[in-house]
This record gives sequence, C-alpha cells and structure tokens, in this order.
Amino acid sequence: MPPSEAVSEQRLVREEEAGMVRDAVASLPARQQLLITLLQDPDEPGYRDIGDRLGIPVGSIGPTRQRTLRRLRGILATQGLDQCA
Repeated sequence: MPPSEAVSEQRLVREEEAGMVRDAVASLPARQQLLITLLQDPDEPGYRDIGDRLGIPVGSIGPTRQRTLRRLRGILATQGLDQCA
C-alpha cells in the first residue's frame, strides 16, 4: 500500500472512531453530556462556573467527572473501542 493510501486509511479510521466517541457521549444522560462538554471547552472559565451552570458544588465536579468517564469507558468498550477508553 502506498504511503498516501495508508495515511488516508488511518485518517478514515480516526474519523470513524471520533464519530463513535461522539455517539457514546451523546448516549450519556444530559447532565453528564454537559459536564463533559464544559470540561473540554477551552473557553470555560473554571470549576466554579461549571458548578454554577450545573447547579452542583465545586467539590462534586471531580467525582461526577470520574463517574461520567467510567460510564463513557464502558460504552466505548462495548463498541470495541477499548483503546479509546
């Protein structure tokens, strides 16, 4: 396989995996989807603002994030994306 075909194939695989991750995030409960989205947003000021937006104490964000990521890993594992999890 020529190098350009290998690069194109790798790009297609990454795009497919990214779509599966987006779908997995979309399958989370709405509050967990929002938490993941806010935590990934480079323009989101910080935990205090995230807590205010979600209506949860700042000290609950970390544990909620851990539970959300654990759930997301489980979803991805069932899709065969263990390496993404």
